[in-house]
Amino acid sequence: MKIGVIKKIALGFAGICLIGLCLYACKKDYVNPNFGGKNDAVVNPNYDLKAKSIVGKIKHFESQLEQCRTMRSDEIICIDSAVWNMEALFNASYTFPEVDYIETVNQELTFTVELDENGNLPMNSVTALYDEITNSVRDVYSNDGITVDKSLMMVAFEKGEVTRGEATIKVTVVSGRGSDNGQNDVHESGPFKPGDCWYFGELGGTCEDPSIVGDAATVIADSLNRYYAGTPVPVDGFRYINYNLFTHSLNGSEYVRPNGVSYIYNSNYCNYPNLFFNYDLLNFYFNGVKKVILQLLPSDLEENGLLPDNPAFMHVTIRGLYDGGVSYHATDVTYCNIILVPINEIGPAQNLLN
Repeated sequence: MKIGVIKKIALGFAGICLIGLCLYACKKDYVNPNFGGKNDAVVNPNYDLKAKSIVGKIKHFESQLEQCRTMRSDEIICIDSAVWNMEALFNASYTFPEVDYIETVNQELTFTVELDENGNLPMNSVTALYDEITNSVRDVYSNDGITVDKSLMMVAFEKGEVTRGEATIKVTVVSGRGSDNGQNDVHESGPFKPGDCWYFGELGGTCEDPSIVGDAATVIADSLNRYYAGTPVPVDGFRYINYNLFTHSLNGSEYVRPNGVSYIYNSNYCNYPNLFFNYDLLNFYFNGVKKVILQLLPSDLEENGLLPDNPAFMHVTIRGLYDGGVSYHATDVTYCNIILVPINEIGPAQNLLN
């Protein structure tokens, strides 16, 4: 069985430089999305039967991998189960979703694996693939450009096309820099203050220095991730584990306010198209994206049966694009299931670089 790996590394937009100047340094004010989320774990931090079942599956898969590393196995597993188990084990082993991330970097890897006629593959092949993915993630994570307070936020596995007995697996790696200033509070109008200003889109930069890496889309996304994507562990001796990561892309389909202005910036859906965002516009679109990712989009996805039970907001990426005289966004929103687990049941997360 041959396992080929194709690495397509795409450094995403990182909210680099000056984010700290855009945010107030007080206590974070958590919201409880109307579709549920991480705050449920804060309100009811218990280790229930569902959480025990998930931990049991993760530990069983880990033992299967360990056995395959020492002897050949005759076990067969379907590709969907392999992808689910690899993602759950990897995030349980190496990611830190509770960290307060103030900037993130997205990178993508693509792997191919051979399947039999029934869409299955041997556990030995899964073991080799998992180890290959681990080494590749370690490599891109170590070279993500973050040098201070570095941490791994999430690693999402997604099965792609299955053609001629081969399946592709896309692995999205999100790493970042954690806050060293404690939690932060969002002012009623938003996190941006007078004097903050960024250009929207690929040219990017601040109003004072367009050469600075980053743009309005990036700093809005980083602010949302900082305030709403991470929750401190509420009970000593426990840790969070994420599984069932699900990403939905918004490309061209707009959520529009009653006055016709889009919640996420699109120059076709605003009264005064302008790539220059002062602090009022930054807060305006910060609150617009917040409403989309915590209320409107989850409600639509839930109505169409596309979300797992009790989803939590995990991460958002917004790319500011420009084409044919139109400025618009490409937004990826990731949700997940989250459980609170005693550390002695599964052990602490490990630093992948150690």
